[in-house]
Amino acid sequence: MRRHIMMFYKQRFGAWPPSAKSKKNTFEESGLNRILLQELYQDFSDLYDALVDRASFTTRSSALAIENENAEDENEAPTKPALRRVMEEYDHSSPPVQPPVPLDTPLVPSLISIRRDYGSWDARKKRKEYARRLGDNEINEALMQSYNRDSVKSTPFLQAFMEFERRTARGKTIGEMADLRSGQWLFLYVVIQALPLVVVDAPGLQWTKGVEYFLCEVPKGSAPWSQENQNRAWYSVADGSGVVNLPADIIDHGVDGIYRRSHCWQMADKWTAGNEFAPIPNNDSGVVFTDELMLPPPPPIDPDTASPRSSSPSRRDQRQSIQFGLEALPLPPGVVPTDAKPAARHNPSLSFDDILGMPNVQKGKKKR
Repeated sequence: MRRHIMMFYKQRFGAWPPSAKSKKNTFEESGLNRILLQELYQDFSDLYDALVDRASFTTRSSALAIENENAEDENEAPTKPALRRVMEEYDHSSPPVQPPVPLDTPLVPSLISIRRDYGSWDARKKRKEYARRLGDNEINEALMQSYNRDSVKSTPFLQAFMEFERRTARGKTIGEMADLRSGQWLFLYVVIQALPLVVVDAPGLQWTKGVEYFLCEVPKGSAPWSQENQNRAWYSVADGSGVVNLPADIIDHGVDGIYRRSHCWQMADKWTAGNEFAPIPNNDSGVVFTDELMLPPPPPIDPDTASPRSSSPSRRDQRQSIQFGLEALPLPPGVVPTDAKPAARHNPSLSFDDILGMPNVQKGKKKR
């Protein structure tokens, strides 16, 4: 898989990493840049959409608990727990720790998709068929059934991958094909998890087309010359035990916030929209899909003790935990922000003593 990907991009850009002197690209500088990595990320995002199992929500958390999932067949190894263990080790291998992808396992080729009478077979026939090497037509059918067809795009990258997968699956059993898909998925996962911190642009940018340098760094806090107060937002603890007031940029532009704006999270939101019965991943990971009715309303807050803020955070219709198990909430009814930063004023007649608040004592003439 790695060799195939490198050969594809060498043909695409002339070399890997690309050289600015190549006739196959128009880059001003050699090496990895924003345009190149965004194209690579888009290619792997298309592959992710085609291979991901949209019904398999992650169960990963910091505990790394062993899952007890039922395999489709007693001869098939429980690959999902093994894959999630490997992916969890990768996510925690180096700082910053990456949040697990909401949908983190692939569709795999299986006999059920190509044998309609599979359920009526006895155990002996299943073992025999499971060890049999498949023909080319059976391989094509099994692979086509293991794609999300509505997400398969006619791109050179996806076409090259599908041809590569058919070549490597030739003469293999259905179990070996499933193992190949698992290995390809691990490579895909590593790449698609490594890129969001550099390819996800800072929000609010306008002129980004053709820019080679990275636009991912977001300034923290408010600008020193800004008259507005630092943007703060209310967050509810995921278990509904209370609310906290934190700087919104630290939450929204932190590691988890950046990943929440990346492709895998955006597509998970899209695929689960309107699905009231969608599973909710473990909250320890900070990746939660919640409905407005699943959390009790926040307790009333005393306006006299409320922390300053500038606007209510209604960035998304669906509340989402993005970090520390927190839920973004609107400002509770009846709560008026207090202690707001005073507006700047300009008075040229003020002296330093007036600014510092020192009493202005006028010296009179001494009487003779």
